[in-house]
Amino acid sequence: MDVDVVIQAEDGSRQVRRLNARGVISVGRSPRSALYLESDLVSRQHILVDVYEQGLRVEDTSTNGTLAGATLLRRSAAEVPFGTPIVVGNYTLLFQPADDAAEPPSNPTVVSADGEERPPTVAPSALPRPAPMPTVPGATPEPPRAAAPVRPSQRPPRPPAPPGRRSSDAGAKAPGAAPSGPPPAAPSVPPAPAAPAFAAAPAAPAFGPAFAAAPAAPAFAPAFAAAPPAPFAPQAVDAETALRRELHRQLAEQLDASALDPGRGGDLGSRAELQAAVRRLLRGAEGRLPPRADAEALAAELADEAIGLGPLGELLNDPLVEEILVVDPRTIYAERDGRRERVNARFTDEDRVLVALGRLLAPAGVRLDGRAPFVEARLGGGLHVHAALPPLSSRGPCVTVRKAARAALSLERLVRVGALDEAVARFLSHSVAARKNVLVSGGQGTGKTALLAALAAAFGPDERVVTVEDVGELGLRHPHLIALVAPPGEGPLPGWTPRALVHQALRMRPDRVVLGACVGDEAFELLRAMHAGCDGSMTTINAHSPREALARFEALARSGSPSPAGTSVRQDIAAALHLVVQQTRYHDGSRKVSAVSEVTGIDPETGELQLSDIFRFERTGADGAGRVLGAFRPTGHLPTFLQALVEQGLVPPGGPYL
Repeated sequence: MDVDVVIQAEDGSRQVRRLNARGVISVGRSPRSALYLESDLVSRQHILVDVYEQGLRVEDTSTNGTLAGATLLRRSAAEVPFGTPIVVGNYTLLFQPADDAAEPPSNPTVVSADGEERPPTVAPSALPRPAPMPTVPGATPEPPRAAAPVRPSQRPPRPPAPPGRRSSDAGAKAPGAAPSGPPPAAPSVPPAPAAPAFAAAPAAPAFGPAFAAAPAAPAFAPAFAAAPPAPFAPQAVDAETALRRELHRQLAEQLDASALDPGRGGDLGSRAELQAAVRRLLRGAEGRLPPRADAEALAAELADEAIGLGPLGELLNDPLVEEILVVDPRTIYAERDGRRERVNARFTDEDRVLVALGRLLAPAGVRLDGRAPFVEARLGGGLHVHAALPPLSSRGPCVTVRKAARAALSLERLVRVGALDEAVARFLSHSVAARKNVLVSGGQGTGKTALLAALAAAFGPDERVVTVEDVGELGLRHPHLIALVAPPGEGPLPGWTPRALVHQALRMRPDRVVLGACVGDEAFELLRAMHAGCDGSMTTINAHSPREALARFEALARSGSPSPAGTSVRQDIAAALHLVVQQTRYHDGSRKVSAVSEVTGIDPETGELQLSDIFRFERTGADGAGRVLGAFRPTGHLPTFLQALVEQGLVPPGGPYL
């Protein structure tokens, strides 16, 4: 059978092509495609269309996805009825069965938005990807969704052809195979549409007066008897985004592939060549530059996007940046010294965000194939990357990059920045040196890991230390250190969880075990290590107060205990754990030790774990710049292990106890 394909570009022009539907129809930017679309937003092979009597099977093979009706396809397939708008890059396609009685047009023409016929023109320049289709009046709206992957081997069998019509199975070929027999004549559009499916249907309002789409015929199978697909409404694009897209397209046309190789992102010569090419292009587009635009900065940004990570590259190389937050292509925040500030940088569009994200995740073997709406990876250097992708992220790809500190902070530096005072630092250092077990508590982003690494500086040089982490963030500098990092669950070593690594660490004859973060049943193994002679072990936990930290640690330990209902876990915590250090992040972005508490046992009346504060940070207000004011004060409680500090010589004669 043959199909008529209505092709509409975003400039309003349209044309109709008649294609032979025997076999699979390939649509893409490659000249070998059955339907050739020239645009940098179209992949070389963007979709494969399988036509049969009841409708179409559309399979996306692109890098940026396809919208079939209200269904977003990313490396997946879906079945749709004839007349469903299929958005490929900056084109919208409608497939209709051709009328066998009508002669195919012989002279191709392009019909503009005002109805004027003219010869075909050059394909439009790079334009934004269309937004999801609005709902049809009176129909229940269906949100865009990622279709379940359909493998090519799972294609539905074609139904038998009705009498009088050629079977679409006859002569079916694999994609790219040469057709048998003479090639079909080049189709065109006559002045008046001859096919009743196009002539009789009312025009869909969102496509303009020159575009008419036929509703689904009632003779379709029940699977295709749903309401006709919603019309497509293009998304408005600002002048700067359109210019940046145009410059990227021109760069791809003027430079060879080696100049745009991402592997040369660190090649200064390649970057300089790209920037020089962008400058030349900008000189030809001076009238289109936004007001107060810095042409030199724009050239550098486009070069970074072409072969690097875009704005992420500079932020990742900035040692003061602790966290990078990409809200949408135009909105990026960076966290420095606990404060989040919007940076003066942007991506061109969503596609450039995805390209940069793909390059960033490539070393970890993570691919953006559209099968998962969230991706997460741990990279070298202590980077932790998380991204939420469309359609779940309505503003485009949302990326969060956390950076581990390149150099471990010392207690002296924490004192200088006001995270704690000299008395608190001295007491904590003496307690760690005396091999007391410590639990560092705090919310996300409060600096728990940095404080844990600073406390580890009090380890003895001859002590054997084993660290267990899921992300290598501690960066301890110790002569006798064994650092274990749990692999990702979907990696080549599944099953090696932090609990399994803590269990193995006990067989390495450690003096101390340091668990980077306690988030699961590994708490029980750490508790066993504290009772097995690994005095001076430490970990961190997410909690907002010392009492909440104890309750959470107990719950996690019970989840790994063979007898979670008994009281032995609570008794083990009371006997093994000595200190809870609470870390807090305040409204001005500062991070401080807000409390140091001792675990003093179990209350005989209530059966609850008992805590006694040794130090507390008392807030007194804020200065004119909004910075938190306050002081660290001892509560008067002397720790029960104070005599051990004196006996080990950690408290000098005549020196302060705390």
